[in-house]
Amino acid sequence: MQHPTFTQGFLRQAALLLALMVLGGYASASLGTDTNWNLRNSLLYGSHAFLHGRLGLDVAPAQLQTYLNPLGGVPYYWLATRLGDRPWLLAFVMGMPAGLYAWLLSRIALQLAAGAFLARRVGKLAAWIAVLLGVTGAGFASQIGSSAQDILFACPLLLGLWLMLRQAGAPLNGWGEGARLLLAGLACGAAMGLQPVNGLYALPLGLAALLLPGRRPVLLMGCGMLAGFLLAWLPFALMLQAEFGSLFFPFHNQFFRSPEFPPIRLADERFLPRGVVQALFYPFYWLQPGVISTEVPMMDARMAIGYLAALLLLVLLFRRGVRLDVIRRERAPLMLLVVMAGAYAMWAWMFGIYRYLLLAESLSGLLAMVAVGRLVQRPRLVAVALFGGLAAVAIFNTVKPDWGHTAHRAPLFRFEPAPDMPADGMLLIAGGYPLSYVVPFLPPTVRVVALYNNILADHLGEDYGLRRRVNRAIAEHRGPFRLLTDPSENEDTMRRALARHGLALGPCALMRTSMDPGGLRFCEVVRVP
Repeated sequence: MQHPTFTQGFLRQAALLLALMVLGGYASASLGTDTNWNLRNSLLYGSHAFLHGRLGLDVAPAQLQTYLNPLGGVPYYWLATRLGDRPWLLAFVMGMPAGLYAWLLSRIALQLAAGAFLARRVGKLAAWIAVLLGVTGAGFASQIGSSAQDILFACPLLLGLWLMLRQAGAPLNGWGEGARLLLAGLACGAAMGLQPVNGLYALPLGLAALLLPGRRPVLLMGCGMLAGFLLAWLPFALMLQAEFGSLFFPFHNQFFRSPEFPPIRLADERFLPRGVVQALFYPFYWLQPGVISTEVPMMDARMAIGYLAALLLLVLLFRRGVRLDVIRRERAPLMLLVVMAGAYAMWAWMFGIYRYLLLAESLSGLLAMVAVGRLVQRPRLVAVALFGGLAAVAIFNTVKPDWGHTAHRAPLFRFEPAPDMPADGMLLIAGGYPLSYVVPFLPPTVRVVALYNNILADHLGEDYGLRRRVNRAIAEHRGPFRLLTDPSENEDTMRRALARHGLALGPCALMRTSMDPGGLRFCEVVRVP
């Protein structure tokens, strides 16, 4: 029989988790229906193609992102195809992981506050201020309810970090604690396999595990992380290997040499820091509205606060020199600092896109809480007031980007008029606009082939497998053709692309959709005699 105190504590936490998930759902539903670029480009199509075996049938309809692991998008696809007539309910359900994230963040905050603020009630207050700071950032708040599910796939990383921090106080004692660290590794690895950008946390989490007592924690974390990653990543990677000759297709082809793509490195370098100085001080660029690391204007002070808090914490802990007894006593805050600093360094080297820092943004408030608690030790209420004031300034000076929302209206995916697509036809897609979300609503026998986009660009040449697939598919097709593009697409460019295949542009009509207020262009295409 469970002890009454344990049962009461469990019920309180379950009620808190439920309340936070309801709040997350309400916040998402209040934003409207999600229409973000990734949803229209690859999230819906990728899951549809994976579940219906279209990997080798279609040719790059979602551009480069056609070949990203689609498993992470399956939950949204499953929900969207069942709740399409109740978009407000879909938005509510998609927002619920934000509550789970907030609950996991609170577990970590309360543990760290217990060490930074000796008074229990004061520590709880500081912890919840840190949680509030963490879930109101430009990165996190803009992703609540998003079909990209960045928050959902950050939850396993938070779970893994929480389980690691719980083990920071003492060596492993029994199989239960070992299983906890193995679970931590599995969770983190799965998050990285489902969402590749989460890979920037792999090395920092591994380095943090080195601070745990003994050698077994690192081994358990490492094995768990590898197993979780392979379970989430390998199924689709094997499909890519079978179809295109590379587990990573089309990425890293300078090493893996798939014949289907040129041997080049693919990377989005638009937002990478321009030099070492900018990399070191990038967080301070976000103290004013801008688009230096995102396509939509944003402003956020959290990473700058975390940056300064990390420096302050290092000074406070090691002002008398780096000593092993301090490292052993302060394992938990040092592990958090290693994860934060390591993640930022990897991000600045690999990506430069702000929303990929979602987890680090949330953890920055926890680091600031610990630093202020160490700096102002008496009276504790002064420390909490100082931290609360800092949090308020950051919260009220945040500009979060809006990645696209529209008012709730059923059905979720509307096309007016419905695309006139013959069952034996081929749909050609032209340009770099996100269009492939239309594909799941076409007859399943329709083959979809991109004419040109970011993976079928002129500068890549003609002599590679993916381009030959396009040429062969169009040449061998004996049914009718249709063309889908954005109204802003250059017509001369489209006509030249069609002419290469002996095709000509026919009559076009504007097709209004719920995802694109400006509509899409749907055209007939004919063969030139």
